[in-house]
Amino acid sequence: MSVRRAIVDTTRRGLVLAALTALPACGLRPLYGGGEGVSPAGAPSGGVRGDLAAIKIATIAERGGQVLRNALLDHLTPEGEPRQPLYNLVVTRAESEQSPLRRLDEVAMLQILRVSATWSLRDPTGATLTAGVSRAVARFDLTRSQPATEAARENARERAARDLAEDIRVKLALYFRQRRGL
Repeated sequence: MSVRRAIVDTTRRGLVLAALTALPACGLRPLYGGGEGVSPAGAPSGGVRGDLAAIKIATIAERGGQVLRNALLDHLTPEGEPRQPLYNLVVTRAESEQSPLRRLDEVAMLQILRVSATWSLRDPTGATLTAGVSRAVARFDLTRSQPATEAARENARERAARDLAEDIRVKLALYFRQRRGL
């Protein structure tokens, strides 16, 4: 039985090793790292991460916009805003709420918060390089306590902002990757 086990273990190790050596051959490449590609004129060094770090995020209106801007700062420029930005990200945000479930006494139990962000990446001259729309959905419960409902709504806004920021970051990273020819 121990010889059989040794053969199975050796076979498994061989298969894992073969899979790991074949992985680069399949074309799988990391989005943010790996080769830096060819930097377009004026683009920062450091690959896609350097491009993302060179984005200045414009102020977004209202409290929900502030939450989204902070999430974008965390996702795009975690080391702080660039001193000399090469790109400007302009975002407009809209949100709506729905009450799909109601109790018999007509009090909504569940709220659905839908948030959309229309964004455009611009160069210093104001020319649009790429643009898109990102959407997020967050749910929260309504209670009879107004402070508890407001806290739940704010938490849903923060979750939606994180989802939007991640979606925008991925779309921008794909744009920069394509621009660098990676």
